[in-house]
Amino acid sequence: MRGKGEGRAYAGLRDGGTLVTYGGMSMQPLTAPVASLIFKDIAFRGFWLTGRWAAAQGPAGRAAVLDKVVALYRSGVLQPPVVQAFPLGRWREAFETLAMPHRGRKVVLDCQAEDGMEA
Repeated sequence: MRGKGEGRAYAGLRDGGTLVTYGGMSMQPLTAPVASLIFKDIAFRGFWLTGRWAAAQGPAGRAAVLDKVVALYRSGVLQPPVVQAFPLGRWREAFETLAMPHRGRKVVLDCQAEDGMEA
C-alpha cells in the first residue's frame, strides 16, 4: 500500500496500534508520518505467511487458523471483494476501467471467457 491509501491506514489506527505489511509486492520502502510514530505510538510489523509464522504454527496450527478464516467468511464478517471481470479479448476496456478513480471494485481478466475475444 502506497500513497493516499497508506496515509489513510495510519489515520485509522488507534493510539498504540500496529500496521502490518503483508506481501510487499511493490518492493517500495515503507514511509510513515513522524507524528504518527511519536504522538500515536504506532508500530510496524511485517508478515510472511509461508515463513517463520507457518513454521512456528505447524500443520495443526495452520489448519486452526484456516478454520477461523472460513468461519469468518461464512458468518459474513469477511466478504469477497466486488469484482468486475472482463474476457481477455476486452483487455483494453479492463485497463481503462482499472485507471478510473474510485471504481470500488477489483478488475480481473477472465482467461476462460470466450465472448468478446478479438481476432
